[in-house]
Amino acid sequence: MGKKENTSCSCQHCFSEDFCLAMDTTEIPIYMIDAEKFEIVYCNKTLCRYMDRNPLGEICYKAFRELDEPCPDCVVLKILKEGINEAIEYRRPTGNWMLVKASPLCWKGKDYYKVTCTDITKQKKLEEELRFHNIEYRAVVYQSTSGIMRYDIATGVAAVNVDRRLNRVEEYLIPDYVDVIHRSGIVHSDSVSVVDAMFDDIHHGVPSHGYDIHVVLEQEESHWCHLDYTLIENEQGKPYRAVASFFDNTEQREKELAYQLWNTRMNTLMNEYAAYMEVNLSQDLIEAEGRHGSWENNSSGRCFSRELERMAILAIFDEDRFNFRSFFHRERLLGQFLAGNREGVLEYRTRIEGPLQWYRAEVQMVSDPSSGDVKASIMISNVDVDMREREHLKNEAERDIMTGLYNHATVETLIEQTMKLNTGERCCFLIIDLDDLRIINSTLGHPEGDRALKSIADCMKSQFRKSDIMGRIGGDEFVVLLRNAPEIDGLRSALATFMSQLNKIKIGPLDDWVIHASVGGTMGTAGVDDFKTLYRQADLALFYTKAMGKNGFNMYVPEFEKREFSYKPRSTASLETVESLESSEIRKLLHAVSSYCQMIVSVNLTRNTYYMLEYVSYTTQHSKDEGSFDQLIQEGGASFHPEDREEFLTRFKRENLLKAYEEGQRIVQYVGRQMGDDGIYRKMKTVVILMKEEESGDICEIAFTHVVPTEKECHRIECKEETLDGDGEDREKLT
Repeated sequence: MGKKENTSCSCQHCFSEDFCLAMDTTEIPIYMIDAEKFEIVYCNKTLCRYMDRNPLGEICYKAFRELDEPCPDCVVLKILKEGINEAIEYRRPTGNWMLVKASPLCWKGKDYYKVTCTDITKQKKLEEELRFHNIEYRAVVYQSTSGIMRYDIATGVAAVNVDRRLNRVEEYLIPDYVDVIHRSGIVHSDSVSVVDAMFDDIHHGVPSHGYDIHVVLEQEESHWCHLDYTLIENEQGKPYRAVASFFDNTEQREKELAYQLWNTRMNTLMNEYAAYMEVNLSQDLIEAEGRHGSWENNSSGRCFSRELERMAILAIFDEDRFNFRSFFHRERLLGQFLAGNREGVLEYRTRIEGPLQWYRAEVQMVSDPSSGDVKASIMISNVDVDMREREHLKNEAERDIMTGLYNHATVETLIEQTMKLNTGERCCFLIIDLDDLRIINSTLGHPEGDRALKSIADCMKSQFRKSDIMGRIGGDEFVVLLRNAPEIDGLRSALATFMSQLNKIKIGPLDDWVIHASVGGTMGTAGVDDFKTLYRQADLALFYTKAMGKNGFNMYVPEFEKREFSYKPRSTASLETVESLESSEIRKLLHAVSSYCQMIVSVNLTRNTYYMLEYVSYTTQHSKDEGSFDQLIQEGGASFHPEDREEFLTRFKRENLLKAYEEGQRIVQYVGRQMGDDGIYRKMKTVVILMKEEESGDICEIAFTHVVPTEKECHRIECKEETLDGDGEDREKLT
């Protein structure tokens, strides 16, 4: 683009000639831009000279800032957004500072912006120089003395000034001044001798070697004051005056005393520890200096950070390595020191030799007053015995003694803490309830009930991950929080596997009682849900699982809140009812029947439910304690011989049993061949007693099933009875 003559005729938008002449007379660069396109539509001669070209027709931010779009601090943009006049300072690539001001201008109905550019390079330099002068002045004032004392040796008069501007001077005779110091307590008792020694040195012409005096102010604040003096000699070369300066040296002196105390303490303690190391954190350097018990022989002079990493890889237990690195990280230690934390403790395990050993590292940090470097003493002691005892006590306090899982209080606390973390982690909360623990205890005995609880806990440990939180919160109730839970399909698959493994567990004297459990679960999000919410939802799902027949699992859905389901009611015509009767003869009868019959089932035909009575030793082919009677008949029919199956299904079809009751039948019998767990068909006889509940009017039944002995089996029984009357040898054979 060629240069253009800067006249009013050359403007794309003709401003008045007077306006152009006025703008050309000023030494300040001025230009006009189009408000929409940021295009320069006018510029005065000063701007052309300044840029050594005519920018008319160019885009302003490209012409001046060499940018592809308006800069964020553009004054015109600010006017457009906020409607106020704006000014900014910016530095050109040439190094010059510019002050740019903009103001809106409407010309012949169109909006423009008048922009003035002023070179403020000299002003900025002056401001910078002034700023440096101020900094230097403040530094001098900060470093200057707090007071000056002029002491005339011949007259013994001291003129003391405590005002930095030298406006206040107080004169004392030295004997009086020292006496006042002694009696007033201004100088601490441990520094009185230092004051006396300083004046003696002045009288004897001894050059100053610096004197630290401990003083106490009126507010009883303890401070340290450092004094230095210069001797002024007369023509004969004898000192006749001393000029002393003193300043508050509290911070430095306290650093020196702290460092001395720290060194003394460390030298005293280092022999009591298994290992000891002194580190210069500022220099990242180990300064063992041949001290006893260093981290490793000949470690002096090595880089601390590299030695730390080497130790972390070679000696530190995997689970503690991250904490070890984080704790001893040089930048962290320096940050803690600057924040005022001078001590730290870390407990970790090592794997150098033999079994894992617990160690405690104690860190003490201090600033070296001479160099200003931050130094740290690391003292390491073996605390394996104490830590293992602590772990044992902690486990006893947190764990359920029987199962080894977390107890109620601990598991609830851990889950609550996990769910409070604002991580967005997807979790699954499960309640696992052992089915019929009371029946197991009353039928097989409490030791077998305890065995069932331990078996569920062992199955949980084997099927769930170490990162999951597992605990026992009640007699037969367990909970699990699955961390980073899979999607619902994967979760259902995992729960199905858990239930399958659980149903393989058998208890009882003959290991023939199958463990059953009901599970309810719900999904949750860390940072959103809490323990109380998860437990309530999972409990609803568990309630539904039990209502549907137990020994299964269900995940929470909002429909459960309506509670439009209830437990399948058990028939009142059950052994539980009989147990409550006063007649001991009836109870004895049913006890005898239960020992003879292979299975006793209480059925509510009206409600289509069944319940296995508690004095029954049923085999694994009857895998449910309660549930749908129709389903039980269908599952049971599959185990009958093909020739007997149809008759069994017809005879015990619920509709047919209800019809039989209406026709007046109260006893229904059936004999058929059923396959046992060993794959052998045996003749089974079932007797059904039909009855009606008085309260509900439901039609119910109690079914007794037992194996019909064959002729050979009957003959064997008769032979056994004869043997019982024989000699002792036959008795031993029978036994």
